Amino acid sequence: MAMTRDINQSFAYEEIKAAFQKAGIRSVDVQGTKLKLWYPQTDYRTMSDLDFIIDPENLNKAWKLLETLGYECEDLHGVEVDAFRAPNINIEVHSEYFPEDCEYYDVMRPPFDTYDSNGLIDPNEFYIYHILHIAKHYYRNGCGLRQIMDVYYLDSNGADLNRDYIRSVMEKANAAEFSDKISALAAYWFGNGAYRADLKEMEVYLLGSGVNGTRYNRLDNTLKVMRKEKPQFFRIRYSLKRIFVGKDYLYVRYPITKKWKILLPFSWIYRFFGLLTPSGNRRFREEIGLLTEKKWK
Repeated sequence: MAMTRDINQSFAYEEIKAAFQKAGIRSVDVQGTKLKLWYPQTDYRTMSDLDFIIDPENLNKAWKLLETLGYECEDLHGVEVDAFRAPNINIEVHSEYFPEDCEYYDVMRPPFDTYDSNGLIDPNEFYIYHILHIAKHYYRNGCGLRQIMDVYYLDSNGADLNRDYIRSVMEKANAAEFSDKISALAAYWFGNGAYRADLKEMEVYLLGSGVNGTRYNRLDNTLKVMRKEKPQFFRIRYSLKRIFVGKDYLYVRYPITKKWKILLPFSWIYRFFGLLTPSGNRRFREEIGLLTEKKWK
């Protein structure tokens, strides 16, 4: 199954790159397609999707192009296009390294400023991006073991990296401590690194995060942030935010409402009745359970 997926992804990657080039859409690929090159063998590193970065003004053009290639597309807040084609190809087309609502949005240089005329990314920027990408997931949902192995191979092949520059950017992003710990844990798990007592909390958290994090971690981290920002009634504020979701959320959850805005009120009602389904009821009970845990009292 994994081999079939890799073959499908390789074909899709070459097809999309060629289509973008023919259409005059400047693009660079990030994450798995580049990370594979840092592994002893490229097939050691599997991917769940293919990620591309293009100029923001070409997002709509890329959407239409992907549709002609048989993909079903979804717009995410006007800054990203997600696409799927059966049986198992997922594409994410971004316009920035990080979305505007991410704490790392303005930490790095613009994507195309980090690539040279031959389409090769500055290895320091490559390293910084991936550590911050892991941090983003870690502090939201959690992240899986594959991302930690990525860090191990990034560090193992990083003899020529400018560590002083990387640390200065990490400090700007308030992620220097995270970067240090994640590298130390990767070396301990997959290399000859020594165990450190200050890694225990991170280790336990990661081992319980599954492949790409969990809904429980996302809720837990959200509540921690809300309580830190404004302790009073943070559980009530969270509950109201979950009940009265904004239209941007509904546009993503129910794409038809973006085209037919008259359906927005009905989407709120439809979402409410979704709690009666087994999966909806399970998520509801999970959130209520965490909101009432003793640690929040």
